[in-house]
Amino acid sequence: MTSDGGALVHSLAEAEVLALAAVYSERISAGQLLRQAGLESARQPQGTSTAIEYWHAVNATLVQGVLPDARCRILTIAARDFPANPAFQTGLAAAQDAELAGGQPRVAGQPRNTAQARRADRELPTNGTVIAFDAVGYSGLNMLEQRQLRDGLRGIIEGALAEARIPSALLQQDRGDGYLMVFSADIPKARIVADFVRELGIALNDYNATHNERGRIRLRVSIHDGDILEHGTGWAGDTVVIGARLVDSTPIRDALAHDKDADLALILSSEVFVSVVRPRLRGLSPSSFREVDVSVKTFSATAWLTLPGRPLPAVPAVPAGRPSGTQTPAVPVSQKGPEGPDHSSGLDEPDGLDAPVRADGTKWDFFVSALEADEAWGAWIAGFLQENGYLVRYDAWNPVGTNEYWALDKGLNFSERMIVVLSEAYLASDKVQASWGTAFNRDRGGLDRRLIPVRIEECEPGGLLGGIRYIDLVPFRRDAERARSYLAQEIDRAVKGSYRPTVAPPFPGC
Repeated sequence: MTSDGGALVHSLAEAEVLALAAVYSERISAGQLLRQAGLESARQPQGTSTAIEYWHAVNATLVQGVLPDARCRILTIAARDFPANPAFQTGLAAAQDAELAGGQPRVAGQPRNTAQARRADRELPTNGTVIAFDAVGYSGLNMLEQRQLRDGLRGIIEGALAEARIPSALLQQDRGDGYLMVFSADIPKARIVADFVRELGIALNDYNATHNERGRIRLRVSIHDGDILEHGTGWAGDTVVIGARLVDSTPIRDALAHDKDADLALILSSEVFVSVVRPRLRGLSPSSFREVDVSVKTFSATAWLTLPGRPLPAVPAVPAGRPSGTQTPAVPVSQKGPEGPDHSSGLDEPDGLDAPVRADGTKWDFFVSALEADEAWGAWIAGFLQENGYLVRYDAWNPVGTNEYWALDKGLNFSERMIVVLSEAYLASDKVQASWGTAFNRDRGGLDRRLIPVRIEECEPGGLLGGIRYIDLVPFRRDAERARSYLAQEIDRAVKGSYRPTVAPPFPGC
């Protein structure tokens, strides 16, 4: 293993783990692949119950460097067996690039993909994960106490990384009362958010158990990801700035000020929450996070806050001793009550843009997508679903002044299912293709019925939509009651995932 990036090719990215678990789900085929790659049977996981757990266990072994160039070896075989799988092709190219940059030898017999290999170029941004740490009350300590805190913080972070089996960061900057760390995108964000934060809380608790109140360390931590640019001995770019803004924001400060027993507060950018927490990767639970408004200097955004291992306060209180006239902390949008500032616009309604996140990580049961030309049908379908007890997002109902693209992103990311109102105009529109394409990619096999087309006029979907069975309202365009009955039946089938007729079908020969 090398310290300049070569070590990163020994383990798999999260997308590659998921792809391997999907196609090498049987232990026999998975074991054969690993033996071909050079991982002996004795080092392969034992006792795991599911394919996902098995491949995560494999990756935890690879992180230790037991198989040099493991990522290249495994993905070369997987790409050969499944040449149409983009995760294997993309991952193999990235592993080869990391190999070239780190100076690692190539696997014997492995072709060099010179078309996809790129030169290490420090003038181009790269993707990474930024973690910012800030210690509470640092400025109130004397010189010796500050030195003790810094030594303790460094040991806590390094110990947590070791226990989580996460390789060293590309960059670590000691900022006195805190740390800034930048990790390569090759390290799955889910392992950082779940495994590292868990071990960080354990290490912090162990440290504080042996120190008095003056020596106690309480941490604010933020995690964000995006493009970063190496600059001298540090990193530049909005990603680093946003990480620093989040850790210094009012919601996370007030969370620790409100709960004096909490030693750790974590705030995630929306990008990290949506990609890692909402799909419940590594056992993460969306219900343990609260959506909050962040405004620091010129930066303003939505983020997600939690106190790991502790309940969140119902409403963040203004800390005692705050000077009068200072800005009151923003009330989390998921906690705004009927008297909240947005009541007049309807945003605090269960189906409004500020609806609370449910235990399954969604806000709404259905997101209805229709063109303006078919707005009447979109409204009728959305209204029908709402009358039948479902929570619905329909963009035509957004209040004046709503950012259209922001609302669309919310609807797509926080709805369990998407209904597309099919017409000739809809099928010809490039504007909506990316929207239903997002829902399609989350459930390509259609097993969860994430994408439900509803045809409202004579048209025949092709391409990806052509392979999905649609609800056909065309025969009932002039019969509202039969349309309602048929739509209710088909929606019920889609939600339940099964259908059994209540009356035995007639004999076909009669």
